Amino acid sequence: MSLSNAEIKLHQQIDQYLKQSQFEQGIESCYQYLKNYAPRVSILRALGISYQHQSDVQQAFYWYTKALEIQPDAVEIYTDLGNYYFQSQQWSDAATLYQVVNRLQPSSQALYHLGHTFIQLKQWESAVQVFQNLVQLKPDAHEVYYSLGHIFSQLQSWNDALVAYQKATQIQPDHCWYHYELGNTLTQLKKFDQAILSYKQAIQIDPHQDWFYQNLAEAFSQINQFDQSIQAYQQAIRIQPQSWYYLATGKVLICQQKWEEAIQYLVQSLSLKPDEYEVFVQLGNILSAWGDPLASLKCQTEIKLPDSFLEKYFKLPQNWQTSLAIESSISLTRIYPEDHANLSPAKTLSSQEHPLFQVQAVQSFAPSVAVIPQGRVWADALNIAVLNVNNQIISELSQGCGEIIFSIEKRARPQSISGRIALLSVQFGLVYYHWILDVLPRFHLLSQLGYLFNTIDGFVVNQYDYPYEKESLELLGIPQNKIIESRTLSAIQTTELIVPFWPSQPSIKPPIWAIKFLRDTFLPYALAGSSFRSDCLYISRKNASCRRLTNESEVINLLQKYHFKAVQLEQFSLREQIAILQQARTVVSAHGSGLTNIVFCNPGTKIVEILSPIWINSCYWHLSSLSGLDYYYLLGEVDEESVSTSVNRQDFRVDLSALAQVLQLAQIS
Repeated sequence: MSLSNAEIKLHQQIDQYLKQSQFEQGIESCYQYLKNYAPRVSILRALGISYQHQSDVQQAFYWYTKALEIQPDAVEIYTDLGNYYFQSQQWSDAATLYQVVNRLQPSSQALYHLGHTFIQLKQWESAVQVFQNLVQLKPDAHEVYYSLGHIFSQLQSWNDALVAYQKATQIQPDHCWYHYELGNTLTQLKKFDQAILSYKQAIQIDPHQDWFYQNLAEAFSQINQFDQSIQAYQQAIRIQPQSWYYLATGKVLICQQKWEEAIQYLVQSLSLKPDEYEVFVQLGNILSAWGDPLASLKCQTEIKLPDSFLEKYFKLPQNWQTSLAIESSISLTRIYPEDHANLSPAKTLSSQEHPLFQVQAVQSFAPSVAVIPQGRVWADALNIAVLNVNNQIISELSQGCGEIIFSIEKRARPQSISGRIALLSVQFGLVYYHWILDVLPRFHLLSQLGYLFNTIDGFVVNQYDYPYEKESLELLGIPQNKIIESRTLSAIQTTELIVPFWPSQPSIKPPIWAIKFLRDTFLPYALAGSSFRSDCLYISRKNASCRRLTNESEVINLLQKYHFKAVQLEQFSLREQIAILQQARTVVSAHGSGLTNIVFCNPGTKIVEILSPIWINSCYWHLSSLSGLDYYYLLGEVDEESVSTSVNRQDFRVDLSALAQVLQLAQIS
């Protein structure tokens, strides 16, 4: 059926409106067309496209559906819908539609879209099949081989990735990222000499990418060409002076035992990122090499550097430190008296006994609240520096190596906030254990002093991001609009700074009053009817970043014989976690934050903690003893295949027969 001139002209006008992104006019013209002529797929599609660009998805889908009623095999409609879902990151729907497109009218473009949708879905095997089909259609398409290389890298099929990246560089030798990824693949295959050549080729094409120099430096380090490695890192620093590059350079210099040069780079790293934990690990290694193991340990665990070290390598002003004893302007109120507590025995196999678990009693220092007029604070993940109006650090209120702020004075300039601000942030407060047992009890100290939360203008906490952080503060009645994250606002000066605190030197972890507060406050919120329930729990660290059990699957198989259920607590809300632990009668776990929740266990609950053989911490014994729990421990074994620069992050394994013996000792059957 032929079209009239008027119909053709109107159709052309609609096409022109869409090309010029004049969608409102396009919609009006489409309705004019439908009023006068029979509906056509192209017009209905134009309406769908126009409404889609106006973010009216409901109308867009209505007209796309109408178009498919007229022509069910309209490939262009399925393509439009697939593109919409792809742009909206609705990957499963996008994949379904692109598969329809490929059934109706296979094309290289449709396959390419489908392949990248599978990549987004992490359906690697399906993505491989699609791109291998694409290779048959477009054997000279370098971007297809590059995508294949990426997929094989995700599958850790390094030899296949190598072939794909080599093909991509052969077809398109002037693409720097192809050479870079080829270098990364060669590095994985431990072909470092060849990787170096690939990185150099990438740099020759684009000498302004710091990543290229970084990976080149790492490859040189792998073959002990340390001078070349340092030169490459220095190039990366010139392009992008990141904390990590200074740290990496310092580590290479440590390999060369060039201690003074290494320290200079490590200090520079801290000046850019004061809470870079790995820097303190490396500084601790230097102190150990200098024959000071105690200083090394304090550096790596407490983030404390010797005064002589600070004075030599950091720009410390005169009289930079003060104490509460000589600060007459600071109001100090003791909330609870000092206390002592006897610890119940920590039980284990006779061959496993460790001196840390031989202590019989511990001291709890008095918690207090300090009120500082015109107080100032610097707080990050590792360091808390509380300063008076004269810019002096108050030692009792500070944690870590707050002295660093004097070396970063420009970045440490505080933002002024008027009113009454409470500091609740603590060292390591981004970790669940410290949030629950160090941060939350500080709110209790505020209330015990008589502060109503509605009389405080702001609460500084480490961060307000994870669900458990939001949920716990909500349960405490802290308004969201009063929360200040020290993660994003590190330096603050205020009219009145309130600091609840308790001395951390060898004290109970946590204090008895803190345990009582947590149980009294949060146990009533335990969520009844949790989707997970078991009398015997194994808390998995499968998704943790460190201290994982490398033979965890074998451990779970053993524990299942004793009716244990494995649980990943991070998958549950705080209220659900409280309920899960409250209902448990026996808990087994490797040392880690998941054990924090035993504070909510009923007295008499059996706790079996599996500890790293090279990082032994007794905090959960203290928590168990003070909570009336029955505590057992077992030392694991070093896993030679697990590598970490920090002893407190090393993965390890556990001997199954020893674990079975401890379960027998605990009368778990």
